[in-house]
Amino acid sequence: MALVDAASTRLAGAFGVTESVAKHIGLDALYVAALTLALTTVPPLLRTLPGLGEAASRGAAITIVALLPLFVYDLAKVVHRTFESAFHALLDRIVSAVSEGEA
Repeated sequence: MALVDAASTRLAGAFGVTESVAKHIGLDALYVAALTLALTTVPPLLRTLPGLGEAASRGAAITIVALLPLFVYDLAKVVHRTFESAFHALLDRIVSAVSEGEA
């Protein structure tokens, strides 16, 4: 947790967001990374169990695959809400640059 606290403090200072929002983004990113790592390591390890290995492997993979989109969605939602005005400003600049290029 100390790593997330340190990273959220730096992220908050760098992007001008509150520390709680930075911590939320950091934890969601950490969860997505951990679930991705778990998806690649846990099912193969469970497959080696005698008898229930295949069922346990599939169950773990299904559970992880079901959880992963939830955390990705939450991460995307928080990032979008936090940087929505910056996204719109960037899109406005792109649109104006494209429209000037067409004229």
